[in-house]
Formats: sequence, C-alpha cells, structure tokens
Amino acid sequence: MVRSAKRLADALKAPMIALYVETPAAARFSDPEKTQLGRNLSLAASLGATLQSVPATSAQEAILSQAREMRATQLVLGRSRGSGGWFRRRDRVVQDILDRTTGIAVHVIRFDETPRARDWRRLLPRENWTGDVVGIASVGVLTLIAYLAQGWIGRGPIDMLYLVPVIATASFYGSRAGLVAAIAAGIAYNFFFLAPVYTFIIYSPANVITAVLLVIVAVITSQLAARARAAAALAMRSARENAGLARFATRLGAASTTEETAQLIRDELRSLLAVQTIVLHRSGDSVEISAFGQTKPKLTPIDQAAAEWVMEHGEDAGLATNTLTASEWQFRPLKTSLGTLAVLGFRGPPGRDPIPTERAALAESLIDQAALAHERLKLETDMRDMEVVRQRDSLRAALLASLSHDLRTPLTAVTALNLSRRCAARPAG
Repeated sequence: MVRSAKRLADALKAPMIALYVETPAAARFSDPEKTQLGRNLSLAASLGATLQSVPATSAQEAILSQAREMRATQLVLGRSRGSGGWFRRRDRVVQDILDRTTGIAVHVIRFDETPRARDWRRLLPRENWTGDVVGIASVGVLTLIAYLAQGWIGRGPIDMLYLVPVIATASFYGSRAGLVAAIAAGIAYNFFFLAPVYTFIIYSPANVITAVLLVIVAVITSQLAARARAAAALAMRSARENAGLARFATRLGAASTTEETAQLIRDELRSLLAVQTIVLHRSGDSVEISAFGQTKPKLTPIDQAAAEWVMEHGEDAGLATNTLTASEWQFRPLKTSLGTLAVLGFRGPPGRDPIPTERAALAESLIDQAALAHERLKLETDMRDMEVVRQRDSLRAALLASLSHDLRTPLTAVTALNLSRRCAARPAG
C-alpha cells in the first residue's frame, strides 16, 4: 500500500503524507504488530513521505478530518482479502470512509494477509492486577457500607450506588478493570441484597431484571469512562509532544554554532524519545561523534561503517534497518537540499527498537527540525563567507580606483611633456 501511494504521488508530482492514527486500541498491540507498524512508518519515511501522528478515538473521523484540513485530493487505503471477523471490522472502517468522502479520489489497495488466531491472553493484564484488585476492593467496601446502612437508607438506592466504584475504577485503571468491578458489583448485589439473601438464587422476576440491568448499566458506564480516560490520555500526550516540538524549535532558533546546535539536538531528542542519542559530523574522510551524554560511547567498526554509510548515501542504516543490521545503533541522516549535513545515532534498551513505534512520527518531526537547523547554520556560514569575499572584492576595487586616481595626474603630465618634446623636435616649415 505504501509503495502504491508513492507511485501515485510520483505520477501526480504531489507530496505524500503517511498518516498514523493512534487510537486507544494501539495500547493492546502485540510486539509483532508494533514491529510491523514501525517498519511501515520507516518505509514511508524512506520513500520521502511526511509522517503525521494523530491521536483519536475514531480512525475514520481522524482520517477524514486530516484529509479536509490538508485539502488532499487523493486518499490511499488498504483492505485485506481475508475473510472473518477481524478483517470485517477493519473493512467497515474503509467502507465508512468511502461512504462519507466527497471531493476526494479514494484508492483502495487490496492485499493478501494471513488471518491471525485470536489470542485470548490479550484479555489478561500485561503488567499487574492492580486495577482488578482496586475494583473488587472498592465494591467490597461499598457493599459493607451499604449493608450496615440499609436499615437507614433501604435497599432501593443501593443498586445505583454500585455505579460509583465501577465508574471510578474504569476512569483510573481502564475498561478491563471497570468490567471486573461491574461483574463484582452484580454478584455482591445479588448475594447480599436480593431475596433470598446470602444465595445466588433469585426468585422474583423483578429482582432478576434489576440484577441484569445493574450489570449492563455498570458495564456500559465503565466502557464510557474508560474511553473518556483513553481520549484524555491521548490528548495529554499529544499536548506534551506539541509543547516539546515548540520548545525544540525555539531553542534551535537561538543556537548560533554547530557545536551548540548538535548538543541541543542530542539533549532534546534524548528527553523526548527516551533513548540514547548521539550526533555525528563529518571529519575528514570519516565521521566523528560531536554531541553525546556524560560518557562518550565507543563505536564498534560496524557502527562506524554504518554511520559513514549514512553520511555518504543519505539513508538509514544500522539496527532495525535494511543496511548493516549488526550494528547496535540506528543511524538516521540529517538530510536537506544541501545534502547530508550530519548523522543521528539512536540506541534503545536491549531487545527493543531504537525508536519506540508510538514515537516514530514524533521522531521524524524532530529529525526534520534538526536537519533544518543544520541547513540554516550552513547557509549562514556560506553567507558570511560570501560577505567576506564581497568585502574583499569591494576593497580591491576601492584600492584600484584610488591608485588610478593617484596615478592619473602624473601620467597626464608625462604624456603632455612627451607630446611637447615631439612637437619641438619636428622641423619648422
């Protein structure tokens, strides 16, 4: 799909933008899916696309909104040939975009994909059981309070009180913890407050409806609260990234030397991407590290070869690329219309990609700004050199004009004297 979009952009002589819509579902991606996403973004960047990352709760809404804002005329989407629930849900997004798009040529690229087996382990927590424990504990505390106070408040409002721990748990710990709290709330309400109490048997149809509705309402409210929490988290992260980009651009504009700019780029990329970062510049026939952290890392021969290859060819090399993959670093060029001006090196924790997938678009934006900063310094240096040449030429012209003026009078006198001698030597008659 990426290569098809590139061919279309080249045919139309138009810029290509690769849009990554980060939804709450991205947090549940498996490691192979994250790796594939990173490869797709890297491929798009290597083909000259501009990467954009947009946090949103709806992929189709984000795609349509960005297309309208950028006044796009062509939209390339992918649709798999597979059949099954997973593919049908994804194809519904494509169909929704097709139904709602006007004034834009939509290209749907079909490709073969092997159906993946459903991994029920995704339902289990990846880190800990804190959210589940908190949800069950909060339901237990509310059950104890309601049980002690039922003589005063009655059993009527107790079912609604169970929504409080469910919503709170979903808001702080996510939808799965909210679902656990909702199920626990339904069980506790049935066991302690529906006749006959202390059993899970319900005789009254009204009580059956009450218990079922409690679980349904609790599940719905937990999902809504979890979605609101996920949307707020995405918005906050997007705001932090935008603030970081703005700060980075401001600090780059104030830098006046290559050394200062290189150290600034290293510090900011290290802070925003949370990976080890170095900056390399050309030194004679090779490249050398010009900005690093507290300790200057020692590059292996493979690392050095990868960095030099990037400086020479202007393409990525090293770890998680297609060139010199044995390197422990991933090297990216700071490339502009003036050529490759510097090289960035990234190294992440062992066993992980140098640049996290969720920060790939942010990394591309930072690298573009760093390249533009180096281009600005290069142009300023060239302009200063041209100014020196201009001043030298101006001084030379002034010197020649002064010498010409100073020599003009003596030369005129000599010419006149020579002319008078010729006239005196000429015989009369």
